[in-house]
Amino acid sequence: MITELEVGGAERSLANLACRLDRSEFRVTVISLASRPAPGRDVLVRQLEEQGIDVLFLRCDSKWRLPIAVRRLAGALQILKPHVVHSFLFHANIAASMAMGNRRKAKLIHGLRVVEQGSWRRWLQSYYAKKADLTLAVSRRLKEFAQTVLQVNTLVTPNGIDLADFDEQTIQDVGMKQIDGRKRMIAVGRLDAQKGFDWLLNALRDSLLQADDWELQIVGAGPQESALKEQARQLHLVDRVQFLGRRADVPQLLTDADLFLLSSRWEGMPNAMIEAMAARLPVVATDVEGVAQLLGPHEETQLSPIGDAAEFVSRVSVLAADATLRVELGEANRARIEAHFTLDKMVRRHAKIYRCAAKSQTGMLA
Repeated sequence: MITELEVGGAERSLANLACRLDRSEFRVTVISLASRPAPGRDVLVRQLEEQGIDVLFLRCDSKWRLPIAVRRLAGALQILKPHVVHSFLFHANIAASMAMGNRRKAKLIHGLRVVEQGSWRRWLQSYYAKKADLTLAVSRRLKEFAQTVLQVNTLVTPNGIDLADFDEQTIQDVGMKQIDGRKRMIAVGRLDAQKGFDWLLNALRDSLLQADDWELQIVGAGPQESALKEQARQLHLVDRVQFLGRRADVPQLLTDADLFLLSSRWEGMPNAMIEAMAARLPVVATDVEGVAQLLGPHEETQLSPIGDAAEFVSRVSVLAADATLRVELGEANRARIEAHFTLDKMVRRHAKIYRCAAKSQTGMLA
């Protein structure tokens, strides 16, 4: 179960996981606290339904309706009688814990996918996670946060993606990507404070104004969209920064780009960066949760301290000036994803956890 099913990193991971689990062993139902997304934003719902997976919507679109969600969820679980309930994200974790109570027959697994912000949210997540049978964190740094801040032991289960989505794109030579004479930096994510796009625009302003052959594409939608466009106008970057909005062709956009930027202030393990690495892109990323684990031995050239604009721009400048290095790092990044962060690996890890949970062996995994 999850808070909502519009397209996002956690939502896509849930949908891919549900669709790939072996149907001869697992029967899967997906529950969303929120209503069905509007047409055009329901691609994940249609993906699930096309695979024959039942999707239930509790139609609770506000945190103030959480008690209603808990009541509806409790009723749904009485009918479904699951062996394992796996909740993704904060609101789903809380609702699942409240609906199932202390005398539950099913095993409850919490999914910790981002560093929760705010003392109240952290207290609630900690309180209810201690009542769950197991908590899964998507990165080692997130596990450290869970242990030191939330006081909860976790098992690390990294994200994974389907490489076929990127292999279907035409992988072109770097020089062939410059269709309009410019090379492209690209950033992908929800337009809110977490992703740091406001910081990114300020950091890159001088570089973008001085480099006629580079532009920045920002892919995504969110509450800061108007403010970010106004910021770009005030920084005189209107002809250097493209806001592409919510897009369904992100794999193609990544394949056509030359450099991926991640400016997040906090994360868990950024799916957008996994996708960029799968598309053979070099990256420059802030050192948030999960990033160093993704880059592995190639972090030195691609990792920058959080909030250090000078260091971030320096790494961007090095890669922008060296096409050969961009290709080398892009190939190394792709190999890193193939070795450690594929969808098949993610599915196998979760299947093992579900088997043990159904057999009342979650303690063995923790």
